Order: sequence, then structure tokens, then C-alpha cells
Amino acid sequence: MKTIVVPGDLISDKPENGSGIYQKDNKTYSKYVGVLYKGEDTQVVPLHGKYTPREGDMIIGLVVQEDMFGYIVDVKSYHMPYVHKRSIKTEFKPGDLILCQVISVNEIKYMIIDIQAKLEDGILFGVSAKKVPRVIGKHRSMINLLEKYSESKILVGANGYLFVKGGKPNIVKDALEVISKYSQTENLTEKMEGYLKKIKVE
Repeated sequence: MKTIVVPGDLISDKPENGSGIYQKDNKTYSKYVGVLYKGEDTQVVPLHGKYTPREGDMIIGLVVQEDMFGYIVDVKSYHMPYVHKRSIKTEFKPGDLILCQVISVNEIKYMIIDIQAKLEDGILFGVSAKKVPRVIGKHRSMINLLEKYSESKILVGANGYLFVKGGKPNIVKDALEVISKYSQTENLTEKMEGYLKKIKVE
């Protein structure tokens, strides 16, 4: 089972019920860039939240399309930047995750990005870009807490994409949902530690 899917990805060789999917020729495909969950129903949960780019930001991107000359990258923003193959040495394919830096942004928020690295052997999660400061916390207090209790390495992009490697990513997933829901709560880091202690024991 793939964790991250892009529009048109094959989900199943047979029709399935659920959300964020569609059927064609008795097969099931993804409608969105999102996280795939399979249970009683199949769900593709879109990774929402528009990111307003700023020069110098470090972001995480998802390669969604390749043509003869380059790649289109989803970065949760108003436009998907295009990266020319002649400007990079590494080859990519749709579904690959990459660490990027925003080089420039124009008046309509279209950005030029520089690919820093390919991210491998991990899982992509998403939060609203506006929630990123809360996910990181003051002096990295929240992200350090998440890494401690999940035993994962977590890379947070300014655009709201998070790359989680190793450990127990389900703990990170649950924690992100709580942080997003209660982001305006005072002393959230302390309350999250109590929550993480509880779910780790369970």
C-alpha cells in the first residue's frame, strides 16, 4: 500500500468504495495528492492548506508530473513550480519527495525552487502552512517532543509538508491532528506531552 498518492495513481485493480477516489474501467484511482488509507473503505485524504512562498524558505515538495524537459512539483501553494532537468543532476519520478529552497517569488506568488535533496524511506504528512510554527514550537520544543515519543526523524517544510522517517509515524499523525485542532490552546506543548505519554503506553 502506498502512503502518498497523486492524481491518477492506481489504488486497486477492482472498484472500491470510499472518498477521494474514482473508478474507471473497473479499477480505482486517486483523485488527489494525498495520504492513502485502507480499511473498511478506501480514502485518499487531500493534503490541504495553501502556502504563501517566501524567498529563502526551506520546503518539501512532491513530484507530480514529468515531461521531456523537467518536473512539476506540488508544494501546497497557489502554483506548482516547474524544475528544468538541465538545472539538476538527479533524476526523479512522480511520487518522489524532495527538499527544496525557494529562490525567488514574483508578484503572483509563482516561485523558482532549487532542489537540495531527494527524501527517501519516509512518509509524507501535511498540515496547514499556518500551523507550522505551532508544529515546530518555541525553540523547537514541539518537534523535539514529537521526535522523542515517536522515535522518528521529522523534517518540517515551511509549506506544511512534513517528512517522517523511521520510528512510529502513526504517533506523529495522531499528534498533528491534535495540534491542528487545538493550535490556539495555551501551554499546548505541555498538554501534548501528556497526550503523547498516554498514547505511547496504549
